[in-house]
Amino acid sequence: MTDPALEVRLRGALRLGALAIFSITPIELVFTEHTESSIQLLPFAAAALGVVGLLVLRTFGERPRRLARVLFVVVSLVGVLGVWEHFEHNYAFEREIHPNLDSVAAARTALFGAGPTLAPGILILAAGLAWASTFGARAQT
Repeated sequence: MTDPALEVRLRGALRLGALAIFSITPIELVFTEHTESSIQLLPFAAAALGVVGLLVLRTFGERPRRLARVLFVVVSLVGVLGVWEHFEHNYAFEREIHPNLDSVAAARTALFGAGPTLAPGILILAAGLAWASTFGARAQT
């Protein structure tokens, strides 16, 4: 049997970690001038949605929990899109500067390109932490 107080503390720790990531990520994006095109603004919106999801979890009930989970899925999808965008831009750049490079070699090189391919994964991580915090005792959120 699990201690209910421990579950509450663990859910709080998961949410605090997610909140920290959702709060710090936009600051880091501003520092790296991630604001040059419309698609580069998506992570800002995703981080805001993540915070909204965490705020929704402060209300009790199954419906707010479901809504928050949907928001966290959307945040994760934006993270996946970001990983793809970074990879795609790195790949196109590699093909442009090395036109004779085969596709596999270009893809391998693109993983380590100028655009950090896995950086958008931080949104997926934060959404996963927040999502995990939605499980546990029904009476507690």
